Amino acid sequence: MTSLFNSSCFQQQEQQTQLIVIIGCIISFFPLVSLFYTCIVYLSYSFYREIKWTNSKLLKDILVRSIFVTASWLLSIGIPTILCITCNSTSDTGDADDGEEGNTNTNTNNYGCSIGTTAVTTILFLGISIYFIIQTRREDVVGCANIGTNIKVPIFYGSNVLQGKLIVITGANNGIGKETTRQLAAQGGTIIMLCRNPIRAKIAMDSIREIQQHLHLENPSKYPTSYINKNQLIYIPIDLTNYHSIYQAIVAIKQYIDIQTTAANASIDGRTSGEHCYIHSLICNAGLMMGNQSKTGDGIETMMQANHLGHFLLMKLLLDQQLLKTTITIDNSINENDEPSRVCILTSSTYEYSCTNGFDFQDPFCQKKKEDGGRQYTLFGQYSMTKLANLLTAKELYQRYNNNTNVSHSNNVSNSKNALAVFAVHPGIVRTNVTSNMNWYYRFGNTLFSYIVSSISKTAEEGAYSTTYCISTPLNEMSEFGNGNGAPYIVNCKEQCTHDYITNTNGGIKDSKLLWNWSCEQTSRATIATTTSGATTGLMNIVEEDEENDDTIIDSNSNSSSIDDENKNEKKEQ
Repeated sequence: MTSLFNSSCFQQQEQQTQLIVIIGCIISFFPLVSLFYTCIVYLSYSFYREIKWTNSKLLKDILVRSIFVTASWLLSIGIPTILCITCNSTSDTGDADDGEEGNTNTNTNNYGCSIGTTAVTTILFLGISIYFIIQTRREDVVGCANIGTNIKVPIFYGSNVLQGKLIVITGANNGIGKETTRQLAAQGGTIIMLCRNPIRAKIAMDSIREIQQHLHLENPSKYPTSYINKNQLIYIPIDLTNYHSIYQAIVAIKQYIDIQTTAANASIDGRTSGEHCYIHSLICNAGLMMGNQSKTGDGIETMMQANHLGHFLLMKLLLDQQLLKTTITIDNSINENDEPSRVCILTSSTYEYSCTNGFDFQDPFCQKKKEDGGRQYTLFGQYSMTKLANLLTAKELYQRYNNNTNVSHSNNVSNSKNALAVFAVHPGIVRTNVTSNMNWYYRFGNTLFSYIVSSISKTAEEGAYSTTYCISTPLNEMSEFGNGNGAPYIVNCKEQCTHDYITNTNGGIKDSKLLWNWSCEQTSRATIATTTSGATTGLMNIVEEDEENDDTIIDSNSNSSSIDDENKNEKKEQ
């Protein structure tokens, strides 16, 4: 009888041990998830050069979460063990003759103690784990915690802060560009959406207005603007991989601005305002990643033309046509009424991949053979080269238009100086369709681990915060502008240090000047098709109103002879 009772007790102890281990596994699962998430963020962001491998903040977070996992194991096993022993001692009444009944009571008490302890500790560790995951995403993925107490996200200064401001953005029909368009239009801006596909652009225009209305109804305190007017969104077709398309877009933009200037200067009581409209901001947002090497119709490697040369030509033509304001009054400091135009060029932290040897002027299109000093084409290799070109262009553009050179007028009285607000913006790791042209194994990995990839990536709205910050914040409130460091590199709405190569006199500073001249040479080869009529396109050919939705569409298939003539004259001068 005693032997059977001892055997039963041994089985009970074995079952209790197994139960305690199971409880420990269940409870420590959540701390393990928080540790795993932090490690994934650290490894991914270090690989893409979002952070340095020696980032002390994330390494400290990993250590804290590792201690948390160990503590969860000890507590989840130790506490149930102590409680079960206590329950056994208090419930072990009666003698050996009542062993079976006492055994039943003991089991009941043990299970009750185990269930109660499991529930309490699970809730405790689950709450702490969720807090750690949210903290990692907020501070290291989105970066909101690093912005500062004086800047709130979403970036919003008022529904009318950009009213009357004309903003040009490429790639505005999807991803970051679409969300940037919505955020700027919600602050009153008039947005010229430069996109390739008119159907997608039309869908995006409708979607932007619908999303804004939905966000306002869902959270009016966070999204105060109730709707976006239809005349705030204007579509002009452009293909950055086609130089002729860029020239046509410039003509359409210029004619639209001329129309706005004429309307602003309409005679009132025989007087005119003398106001000249210009582009408040240019956002070079569009970009692509090509897994396989290809050439455009202009005979240039696709990624280099789409990401860099196309934007360079667009920007330079806008400057040459004086559609961007590049002067301010000397007597006044920069204020809201006398601000220069802004140019925001989106780059990527992956530019650092190309900083070891700098921009490759010998083989920028990966055309040469390896034995001839050529560079092998790879997805991230060429992409990082184009993003380095974006950053160097921003740095050189700032230097060329912020040299404190006085501007002389016809009366030889100099009362203005050159100025242009230039920003190089890295939006962060954002979940967009940029992966659609990647190699199949990259797309497969993104699809297979889509949930994990999404969890460590910003949303399109979060990715647009830095661009919106650079465009909508008054310049006199931005410590990043005019601090003597050139075009600021903006990450998470604040300036971040660049790679040492960028600020090296014999490195990035020298290469930025060489890159500017090289880009001018490459884009000067563009051929411009002129119309045979030679007549200036009238208003009816420029602006078409969609009868159903009143969407403004600018027809870029207009006369480009004036720009053609100016381009030829510029070539002769060179």
